[in-house]
Amino acid sequence: MRITDVERDGHALPPGQRGLIWLKGANVAARYLGAGHTMLRNGWFGTGDIGFVDDEGLLTVCGRRTRFSKIAGEMVPHETLERVLAQIFKAPNREGQLRLAVVGVPDAREGEQLVLLSTLKGDYRATTTRYDLMNAGYPAQWTPQRCIPMKRIPMLPDGKLNYLLCRHIACQALGITPPPARSE
Repeated sequence: MRITDVERDGHALPPGQRGLIWLKGANVAARYLGAGHTMLRNGWFGTGDIGFVDDEGLLTVCGRRTRFSKIAGEMVPHETLERVLAQIFKAPNREGQLRLAVVGVPDAREGEQLVLLSTLKGDYRATTTRYDLMNAGYPAQWTPQRCIPMKRIPMLPDGKLNYLLCRHIACQALGITPPPARSE
């Protein structure tokens, strides 16, 4: 197993730093069932997961690559940010119905920016949210720069967020060309 930098392909990271999880061994399959492309690179299997290895060699999986954005050099976990924003806005997601979703879209200056999709009523203020996040102990760069009001947050049949559709909606609303889908 190895952990590599998300930006610098193949650059191994030391213990404790979050990055892409790669696996190698006799039990690693070259392809997913029904997938038309290989998931192996020089014998290493790219899981599409983000995680880190602690000093004792234990792996912690933090989430999927698509659910993180790299903002100002820091990996921002979308799911964690969604939970914190739900607390700030006093609007937890309901069973089977998401009220908030965070996606990353291309940004010319930062490489990527965070966008909030929300079914909540009221105006979104990035400045107020930034201070609320900082008061809760989170960095300012975790602040979604824009909020797109939605009637419903798109979900997959299994009840999970339809991240690709959400990102497409955000890009379309902001007049941005959607990025190509990341390989998982």
